[in-house]
Amino acid sequence: MTWQPMNPFARGLLVVVLAIAALATALLFVSERAEAEKEPEWNHTTGDDVLSVAISADGEHIAAGSDDTKVYLFEQGSSTPLWSYTTGGYVHSVAISADGEYLAAGSHDEKVYLFEQGNSTPLWSYTTGGEVYSVAIAADGEHIAAGSEDNKVYLFKLGNSTPLWSHITGGWVISVAISADGEYLAAGSFD
Repeated sequence: MTWQPMNPFARGLLVVVLAIAALATALLFVSERAEAEKEPEWNHTTGDDVLSVAISADGEHIAAGSDDTKVYLFEQGSSTPLWSYTTGGYVHSVAISADGEYLAAGSHDEKVYLFEQGNSTPLWSYTTGGEVYSVAIAADGEHIAAGSEDNKVYLFKLGNSTPLWSHITGGWVISVAISADGEYLAAGSFD
């Protein structure tokens, strides 16, 4: 068999595969190294994959969203949830205010949820026109941002499930972030 040069497509594919393999090896090495240095404080097994986690700025509360359709809230010192709430679909995203008083969640059921730390019943929910892939909450808990498969970015005020405004992008909104004071909102979409 004689050697033949690779076509440009095959060469590009090989470079991508090698780059991914190098990245996976580096991440595995870092992960193994970190694991050897520190054991988790605790863990909790949900009914399916955990898609999102968030921790309050003071480190006292941890939120989790899972493929098992549940939102979970934990105190830092315990693997037993303070509460859980079952949504109508996978929980793609959770966010928690700096003081841990408010928790936002975005779900496959096309809803944005807002909870108070001490209560598993939502303060409110809002139905968008598509899956909610990302939520963010300002440090003070006063503003909540959401990004949806309906190509929209939403901004809510704490006490009201009606959006202050929404903005249509050219594609699914996969990621949102909000400044601590709620003045600025950033979004990433498929457009």
